[in-house]
Amino acid sequence: MNLRNLARLSLVAGTCMAGVPAMADTVSGSTTVAGTANILAAGQSSPAVIGSDGSLPSFISLAAGASAIRFSSVTGTVRLGTAGANPAYGPDGVDYASAFYIGAPTIPVSDLKSNRNGPTLWGVFLDDSVPTGPHPASLDFSTAGLGIAFSSVSPALRQSFFVGDGLAGTGSGAQQTFFIPTGATRLFLGVLDGLTVNAAPGNAYFNNTGAFVVGYELTVPAAPVPEPEACVLMLAGLGLIGLKLHRN
Repeated sequence: MNLRNLARLSLVAGTCMAGVPAMADTVSGSTTVAGTANILAAGQSSPAVIGSDGSLPSFISLAAGASAIRFSSVTGTVRLGTAGANPAYGPDGVDYASAFYIGAPTIPVSDLKSNRNGPTLWGVFLDDSVPTGPHPASLDFSTAGLGIAFSSVSPALRQSFFVGDGLAGTGSGAQQTFFIPTGATRLFLGVLDGLTVNAAPGNAYFNNTGAFVVGYELTVPAAPVPEPEACVLMLAGLGLIGLKLHRN
């Protein structure tokens, strides 16, 4: 058998053994986001690095090749400040007439903008490095922008985005899809602590109470699915072809 024919047989056999990949698999999990979780401190060693307080936000490690994440459930409430001073809110907060704009040019993750009042749930994708430098352009989740009823969103690395309850409506509606940017290895989840419009990140996370329990579903590449019967027939045929070529 010459080298050209051997290469052809090897290619066909390799294709058979690789199998036919399915479209995708889903990996489920859950995490708890404390009311003190400062989303603007994502990826930092301490919230003090950005001149704020509270605790570091929770993060989800992203499986290699993960392409999207959806939130199957977001439950719980968070209260800003001491008990009795402010009401407890769910992850979508409540509607507010003016758009909030929370952040500062020196914060490495983008500003947070929406019309939702209270301790709303936000996310930001990061790679393995500590975020530094000017942040990317902000996504606008106010009623003048994307709002919170979007079906999907594709944030960039370090571009903060509204998660809320992960549904197109508050407490109801279709699951929203959050596409994962290239290079992302972690998704940080934290709270926006803001009852003030157009404010810089403050030092008011420390006395928040409550938490959100977040269930999620990661879309990841599926393992190859073999086709045993087809492979057996193909390999048997290859054996006969190889024998004939050898005799020739």
